[in-house]
Amino acid sequence: MKCNSFELKRKNFKPYKVRVLFIGESPPANGTFFYCGNSNLARYTKEGFEIVFGDLGDMSEFLRFFQKKGCYLVDLCSKPINRLGKSERNKQRNRGVENLSSIIEELKPERIVVVMKGIKRQVKRALGAKALKFDIEKYSLPFPAFGHQKRYLEGLAGFVKEFRNNGIFDDC
Repeated sequence: MKCNSFELKRKNFKPYKVRVLFIGESPPANGTFFYCGNSNLARYTKEGFEIVFGDLGDMSEFLRFFQKKGCYLVDLCSKPINRLGKSERNKQRNRGVENLSSIIEELKPERIVVVMKGIKRQVKRALGAKALKFDIEKYSLPFPAFGHQKRYLEGLAGFVKEFRNNGIFDDC
C-alpha cells in the first residue's frame, strides 16, 4: 500500500510539545511511510512501545498514542534515498543536515532517538551546539531491518521504559 503526501500526513501527528524526537533517514522508496502505519519502522516501533505499555490497539490508535506521549518522527532527508548508491546516499544525507538542524531548533525536544546508526554523524552535525543549548539527550538504534529487528525492539523498549520512569511521558 502506497501513501502519498508524506509531510501532510506527518504534520497531522505532530504533538503540541515534542518530548522525544525520532529521526529516520528518509521515507522509504517503496511508498510506505511511518505515519501511514504501513512501514516496518511503524510496526516495530509499535511493538517496542507495547512491550512497555501493553496493547495499544490498531496502528492508527498507536500513532495517536505516540503523538499523545509527545513523540514525533522526522527524517533527515525529505525524499526517499534508501535505493541510492552509497556515494549519492551520503551526499543526500549531508544535504539534509541544515534542514534537520532547523527542525531540531524549532521543536526543542528533550530526547532524540536516531533510528539508523548510519545517520548518527549527520544528526550530530545537525545538533551542533543545540544539544548543549537545549540539554538534549541522544540515543540511537539500528534500523529494524536486515536482521536488526530484535536489537531495535530491545533497545527501543529499554529507552521507552526509561523515558516513562523518568517522567518524560507525564503530562502529555
